[in-house]
Amino acid sequence: MQFLKPIYTILFLIPFIILLASCDDNGVTGPDDPSQVPSLPDFSQLQMETGIFTHGGVAKEAGLETGILSALSAFSDVRPDAGQQTESDPFQLAAFLVNTVETGYLLHNTYTSFFTLSVAPGIVQVSGNEFLWEFSAVDPELGESMDITVIAAVQGEEVEWTAIAAADFEEGGFEEQQVIEGISAFDGSSGEWSLNFDVPEQGFTFESNAIWEADNEQLVALDISTSLTELQEDFIQNTDGFYTLDGTDAAIDNGQIQSPEFEDFDLFGDIDITQPFTVTWDTEAGSGTVSIDGHELCWDENRQAVDC
Repeated sequence: MQFLKPIYTILFLIPFIILLASCDDNGVTGPDDPSQVPSLPDFSQLQMETGIFTHGGVAKEAGLETGILSALSAFSDVRPDAGQQTESDPFQLAAFLVNTVETGYLLHNTYTSFFTLSVAPGIVQVSGNEFLWEFSAVDPELGESMDITVIAAVQGEEVEWTAIAAADFEEGGFEEQQVIEGISAFDGSSGEWSLNFDVPEQGFTFESNAIWEADNEQLVALDISTSLTELQEDFIQNTDGFYTLDGTDAAIDNGQIQSPEFEDFDLFGDIDITQPFTVTWDTEAGSGTVSIDGHELCWDENRQAVDC
């Protein structure tokens, strides 16, 4: 965990990070017209409509506030309290499932934001249809930096993205590796984004894949899968889900959460929470349905269980 502490400190102290952007020998800093530079997908603005699940808001704010010195603490924030009576509560069950998938997406956003910190029109090097950013993210506490290169290759209306990173921290770094591979629309409104961050000596791996579509900056479709492994903490968790939004009708289909952490998890009675699930909800009325492990449970606008 010695390596994770500076990394997560960096991730959530972005406003305090010193970015050192390098330019070429001719001082080229990009085209005169910034609109010629492709837009990076802004996952932090493309959020699921999960406001009815109060735990979700708490989990997201807690994660950002504490800095998640260990990634698994992000998931512990959405785990129901043992004192809660959740066995026959469809709303609490749905909230747990939705929030866990959303937390995986939060980590996907966090790492993407960090590895593309200095991607901006004003400091880009341009060569034909290729845009290049080279910068270092400096941890102000350790005074050590991570070297990052981001490349965007424009092919018509699409952009191919690549990010490469390396670090040589005294407390444990990692060799150069490709951490991001993706393709997106020129304006970032749709695409597919894969992230793979691996620190073998620390037994840490985070992988994610997101396929998304936005309409007028509103996320309307997201197929998200994440995998987090922290061997030093004996923690493994995989999450999957396909989120859609149509007006006020939201859903996560083909969802699944798998982790040894849930082997003795009995707060939801005989329901196996590692089985595939579907959750649907009305973003305004607050009512919804959860289907999992052969059970279909519904709740009303007051979050009370009702017949389906």
